Amino acid sequence: VPSICGLIVHPDGDVRVVVASVLRRMMPNSLRDYLQVDTTSMSEVVKKYQLCLQKLIPYMPLMLKDQPPIPQYTVRLFSDIAQISPQFAAFLSREFSSHNVWKLLIDLLVPEQHNNTNNHGVTHSMEDNDDFAATEDPQVAILLRTLFECSDPSICGLLLDSTNLSIHVASACTVAVFYNPVVTSSAANMESMLPLIELLLSLLHFVIRSITSFNATEEKESNAQAEKYRRSIASLRSVCPALLMLFAFTSQYLDEIVTAFKNGSSEVMADQDAENSALYSSHLNLADSTSRCLGMLFDLFPDAVTNVILSKQSLFQISKIVAVGVAATALADRTASTGPSSMEGTVFSPRLAMAKILTNSKVGVKPKLRLMKIIAGVVRVSAGMKFTHKAKEFIFSEHLLDALHQISNTSEAEIALNGDLLNLVKITCHVLDQENKM
Repeated sequence: VPSICGLIVHPDGDVRVVVASVLRRMMPNSLRDYLQVDTTSMSEVVKKYQLCLQKLIPYMPLMLKDQPPIPQYTVRLFSDIAQISPQFAAFLSREFSSHNVWKLLIDLLVPEQHNNTNNHGVTHSMEDNDDFAATEDPQVAILLRTLFECSDPSICGLLLDSTNLSIHVASACTVAVFYNPVVTSSAANMESMLPLIELLLSLLHFVIRSITSFNATEEKESNAQAEKYRRSIASLRSVCPALLMLFAFTSQYLDEIVTAFKNGSSEVMADQDAENSALYSSHLNLADSTSRCLGMLFDLFPDAVTNVILSKQSLFQISKIVAVGVAATALADRTASTGPSSMEGTVFSPRLAMAKILTNSKVGVKPKLRLMKIIAGVVRVSAGMKFTHKAKEFIFSEHLLDALHQISNTSEAEIALNGDLLNLVKITCHVLDQENKM
């Protein structure tokens, strides 16, 4: 590896591409093979590979800034290594902190869309290269999530406090949903959103877990630290419109996947075949993770989420108001250069998106239950915000009210088979009762 690393700075770009490709395949595969074959000397193998990685990681900033596809190969190389074991992920996290690699990886979540000159003087346009254009590499989110979940809590806290991690995650979600028509154009493309949403979920889960731990001590310093963590991810409030739109798109594509199976097979087997497909399964996971993110965002920022949900505007219009970071810049650049986004015509308001999700039979009960808990929370929070009239108007809006009545009229036979469905019906009936009393 040290000998190969010397070629990373070779002046010939084709040579550097070959080197990155060789490293991407050689290091993760050989490590897996050694760990599977020789378990007796595992600690020695791990130690040797860590020494090899310590030789390679100092070159990583050069590789991440090089011409495509070298950055993609580099991300995939370290993503594969990090996923071999938590031990390697934790090691990489510490080494990345020492070599300023974290910031470079975070910046790759939303790469700038203009010409760049790499470290070898070669100018290339990200817009002209499909591998490095607006459809960001999902492996970046996978690598960041794997490292974040295996890192020491002190490193996680430092990343949230001193980097643009939360801003870039929020921007990446918003840009993908509202400004990149490729992502939402098909069920297959939507699948690429799952790593990013799971990264967002990891950030939120870490902060909630940390705040819960701090609050349990009942010390002033701990309470201050908990509030600091909460402020460090305040930019994630802006992702709420994108999450609701993504949730609605996901539920729509669940129907379309089943329809596609029906067109290619018998009616009797279509639903079963669809539910066994990888694409259908990934969309169920996307709906589940998106609903979890929305629930956590409401727990952390109930006022901000309530404001979004009670709005009558389209989710796209709301996103224009609350967008932060690169997403806000993307909005200005896109509007100035090409006019309104294609999403401008989308009429999905929060209430319509929620109604479509709640009435979709393909969406699981648990994601619906989380959404219904948010609605109940919005009704509760709106009273303290003196938005009671807005909450009543929200609940009694045509589509949402029909959805709530549909759930409340669920048969007792169905309820008896599913405890989560019973909770969903109870919360729905409670919300309707509360609103009728207003």
